[in-house]
Amino acid sequence: MITWDEHVRYTPKAKKNLGKVKRRLRWHRLSTALNYCVAFPTNPENKLDIYNMGELLFKRYEDYDEEIHIIGLAESREAAIGLAADIISEVYERTDGFDVRRYFNEFLKDD
Repeated sequence: MITWDEHVRYTPKAKKNLGKVKRRLRWHRLSTALNYCVAFPTNPENKLDIYNMGELLFKRYEDYDEEIHIIGLAESREAAIGLAADIISEVYERTDGFDVRRYFNEFLKDD
């Protein structure tokens, strides 16, 4: 299952496409694979995962046991890497740690 965080981060270029990307992903009709997303890691050893949005249209992600929870959207892989770095920096600055999932689930709920 694919879900979106209520505090999703995005690059300026990706911001204008956020609604369209969400709708097309839900309808499995993503017309472009130029968007990348940053998500909570599926492997506990990682801090974040980066996916090409086109990859999430594959059938295997519909039946995926683990939830893919998207917390960021960018227009390119390079921009997604920068966005992931910004998210990690924000988490460290506010919590003195690197637990991104806990930060989004607990700390941002209070804001």
